[in-house]
Amino acid sequence: MSASILIVDDEELIRWSVAQDLGKSGYKTRSADGVVDALRLIEKEIPDLILTDLRLQGESGLDLLKKVARGYPDVPIVLMTGFADVDTVVEVMREGAADFISKPLQLSALKITIKRVLETAALRTRLEGAHQKRRRRYSFESLVHESPSMQEAVETARKIAASPHGTVLILGESGVGKDRMARAIHYEGTRASEPFMEISCGSIPELLLESELFGTEKGAFTGASERKKGLFETASGGTVFLNEIGHMPMSLQVKMLRVLEDKTFKRVGGREDITVDVRIIAATNADLEKGIREGTFREDLYYRINVLMIHLLPLRERKADISPLIELLLESISSDLRREKLRLPEETRRAMLEYPWPGNVRELRNALEKMMILGETEFRPTGVGKAVSSAFSAAAPPPLVEATPFRAANGVDSSTEEAIRPLEEIEVEMIRRALKKTNNNQQKAAQVLGISRDALRRRVEKYGL
Repeated sequence: MSASILIVDDEELIRWSVAQDLGKSGYKTRSADGVVDALRLIEKEIPDLILTDLRLQGESGLDLLKKVARGYPDVPIVLMTGFADVDTVVEVMREGAADFISKPLQLSALKITIKRVLETAALRTRLEGAHQKRRRRYSFESLVHESPSMQEAVETARKIAASPHGTVLILGESGVGKDRMARAIHYEGTRASEPFMEISCGSIPELLLESELFGTEKGAFTGASERKKGLFETASGGTVFLNEIGHMPMSLQVKMLRVLEDKTFKRVGGREDITVDVRIIAATNADLEKGIREGTFREDLYYRINVLMIHLLPLRERKADISPLIELLLESISSDLRREKLRLPEETRRAMLEYPWPGNVRELRNALEKMMILGETEFRPTGVGKAVSSAFSAAAPPPLVEATPFRAANGVDSSTEEAIRPLEEIEVEMIRRALKKTNNNQQKAAQVLGISRDALRRRVEKYGL
């Protein structure tokens, strides 16, 4: 579809010649001899670009620029004049003109300018569309919060998002939605139009993590052939999300203290201090207080990041969220797979409500996606989740449900009362079995348990196995 251009000039010959030339290049043109005529045409059909002379009879092109900027801010305007001076150029550009062209017009140069301005406007429109799509996707309303604990978490997050300042710490098990909460705080907040940059502190080698965060100077190390900005510089004005901060190396924790204190750092191999304006959101599934006691996490860093804290409970402790999550995820998966939404029988829904979901929302989504792809409606837990779910009725040794003897009123011993072991104890037992079976090969043990190697590694660290 050809772009439409409104040409505004009080000289008929210029309007005609420009319209003829642009028409031959495939543009759709309309013409106006002044501001009043131009505004009338804009009300009928908004053009893709306005090309106007600066000096017109009556109101000027600058007046048109100001009125269009108020009513149609997305329409780019290119001004033409034969009386250009520095002050005029500065003024029209300050008012929002897309470009400025001197008369007499060079039609070839004019078409190059128009093409560039239209491409820039189209790119801006696409970026704005993508931004609005992200805002809808990561809004607080997109977070299921039927349970009281999630309602409280979302309410706290709304208050946090209303201010551009304050470091945020999000705690919770793997898969509870810490990253979604972080994005919601960003995209519902005052920094929404600025970058959101995420990095996983536990999955990147120490040297690479430092350069990714702070950037590098040319020659800082072998292969650093040019200066590179880090996440903090790239995200300036926006948000940096430090996922799994509990696994950040101790040497980098020291450098993070300064960033949190005054938003200042040095690039790797650099001497110059760089200051940025960013909000920092950190998240972890690790027990940071335990890390402090064991010497793997700095106490001063803990107090720096624990300014505004949100704790997301595991899915097994907020069962009111499971049913609406199932519906939301089924809608999302059916859209992604371009398939009809799966209809789950009542017994499947009951099984899902009773299941403990050790992998939380991530595991729930994976289970639903698998069922939809395979066309199944029966829920079949796998891996650690299956072991945990069946543990309460397992009879094989070592017993996961232990009989506790007691003496009845008639004095006869009985072992019919059952004591249920804690969920974490059961998970530890299953991990130990898997590691023993695979001779401590974490990759194979993770496959046996049906989880990722990183998930197993985090559990091994969590339980000190």
